[in-house]
Amino acid sequence: SVRDLPGLRISPPGCVPQEGRRPRWIVDYTWSLVNNETLPLAPKEAMQFGQALDRVLREILLADPKFGPVELMKVDLSDGFYRVNLNIDDIPKLGVVFPTRPGEERLVALPLVLPMGWKNSPPIFSAVTETVADMANRRINDNRFEPLYHALDEEAEEITPANPLGEDSVMSTRSERPGS
Repeated sequence: SVRDLPGLRISPPGCVPQEGRRPRWIVDYTWSLVNNETLPLAPKEAMQFGQALDRVLREILLADPKFGPVELMKVDLSDGFYRVNLNIDDIPKLGVVFPTRPGEERLVALPLVLPMGWKNSPPIFSAVTETVADMANRRINDNRFEPLYHALDEEAEEITPANPLGEDSVMSTRSERPGS
């Protein structure tokens, strides 16, 4: 029975409306005091969201023009919290009660992944993504790394991407200017 799980806590769910997107399901872990009692073990320095624009603009400004125009990529990790598993000992503390009709058996969900609403979810998720980025960059910069063959590699090599800024743009002529 769920009632016998050591450390069991049950919190109520909620919903956060989002403009232009589906509403975000969230759990109120303050209600059961889980957030108050959670130790902040995740590294706070991983939480860099506030300075993201400044960091991106700085990298663009300092980019060496001899390597060509700066290219950016935005990746939306939809439901990213739900892709990071929980420590098994934390699962009972993060129980969620589901609404039921009067007379129906009460339902409790136990998350297996980072839930929305738990105060450790954002810094843990940030630490995971920072670690993955560090590992990927280290491997990319390793001269001994030989990527695995992919069936579309040869076709991809034949494609010459067009300059989205046009031939006469500042970025396309930047490396050809004297003193650059």
